[in-house]
Amino acid sequence: MGREVVLLGVVLGVLLGIAVVYTYTPATDFSVLNTGPSGLSGIASAYGASVALGTSYLARVEPGGYAYLVIRSGELGSGEVVALAEFLARGGVVVASGTPAFLNSLLRQLNVGVEVSEAVVYDSVRNYGSRFYPVGYSPTCNATVATYLPRYVASYKGAEVVAYSSELSYADLDGDGYMDLGEPEGRFPLVLMVEVGGGRLYVVTSPYVFANGLLEPNLGFLNCILSGRRLILDQYEVSRDLLQYVRLVTRTGGASDYYVVALVALAGLVAYAVLREW
Repeated sequence: MGREVVLLGVVLGVLLGIAVVYTYTPATDFSVLNTGPSGLSGIASAYGASVALGTSYLARVEPGGYAYLVIRSGELGSGEVVALAEFLARGGVVVASGTPAFLNSLLRQLNVGVEVSEAVVYDSVRNYGSRFYPVGYSPTCNATVATYLPRYVASYKGAEVVAYSSELSYADLDGDGYMDLGEPEGRFPLVLMVEVGGGRLYVVTSPYVFANGLLEPNLGFLNCILSGRRLILDQYEVSRDLLQYVRLVTRTGGASDYYVVALVALAGLVAYAVLREW
């Protein structure tokens, strides 16, 4: 009897730990499950967005009616670029943002003449609370664009500038956070558009344009570039963490936390019965 009690206690303890970690581990940046300032729960809800765990999802949809938002930090694999290129060729819209490494990898493999540098654009006058949040304007959409630490575009041959920073912004080329003698001032591209195949590729220099913290002031701009298309949110990088993957699959599939905890409890009972017999 004592052995069974100890065994049951061990199983229940492990299961309780799993349930607590699953329920209370915070979602990562740019996750559709993250309700904080850096999450994408707001845009997912506002547009009834679908969630994709990778670019293979694009083969399931008709590109002419969809826009694919992909925010990444690492470089894309060749297969992913092929999937995006095919989606664009068939009339899809791709909205790309993230680190310069990711953006330049995508642009280079698509043969697009745009280069995004590591330098940050600041604006001490026209901003959303501080110089770190430059507010630009899109003549194309007749809307403002609020950003956070947007990157400086070094070159944009063949691209249409959809949104600019203000004339009072500056590019911090040396990375000290301040305007120094000789650093460029004036309007800088915040969002660019390139026609690729039969579709459109938008390059957004600040991924926080889509995050909860800046969603409200950017809704007019987002409505413009989406133009009524259904939105798909790429969650590949989020899903690479096993726990985040499980949470994405269960929650975006309609399962509640209670349902998952119940399944874990059931699995625990089965494990206990098996171990008891063993």
